[in-house]
Amino acid sequence: MRDGLLVRMIGRADGFLGVFIVAAMAMTALAANMIFPNDPLALAGRPLTLPFDKAHLPLGTDRLGRDVLAGLVHGARTSLVIALSVLVVASCAGALIGTLAGYFGRWLDEGLMRVADAVQTVPSLVVALAIVSVAGPTRWGVVAALASSAWTGPARVVRAQVMALKRSAYVEASQLSGRAP
Repeated sequence: MRDGLLVRMIGRADGFLGVFIVAAMAMTALAANMIFPNDPLALAGRPLTLPFDKAHLPLGTDRLGRDVLAGLVHGARTSLVIALSVLVVASCAGALIGTLAGYFGRWLDEGLMRVADAVQTVPSLVVALAIVSVAGPTRWGVVAALASSAWTGPARVVRAQVMALKRSAYVEASQLSGRAP
């Protein structure tokens, strides 16, 4: 029986360290309101306090006197939400497009895969900047901008799997017996 990717990564020391760091950062981001209950944009001390200068401000303050660590932790939560949203939107869009292309084939497959090729030729940063400039710098505008370039990978993987399944023996047997189109 084959081990999963996560099990293989954790089996190595550097893989375990990487998983531990990502998990710790995600848990810290999710617990931002408990760790720093006050507003991260509120003034916390003198402007430009150096890191490790004050015990209650381990990373110091910015030019306005706001706590840098509180801002980082609260900002990590927003980054985590955006990253997970982009993952879900891009995966769902890619799975749908890949399934349609692989199942129907012919001209639909050609058209969808040429669109995927065109999306991949344009730098994703340029696409993201164009979409954010039109949609505005909202959270969902950023998600749409990033997902618009990220759907091509899942689409190609799903298309390949659907095409492989279409050619499998049990699908051909079902078609020959008249049970499948």
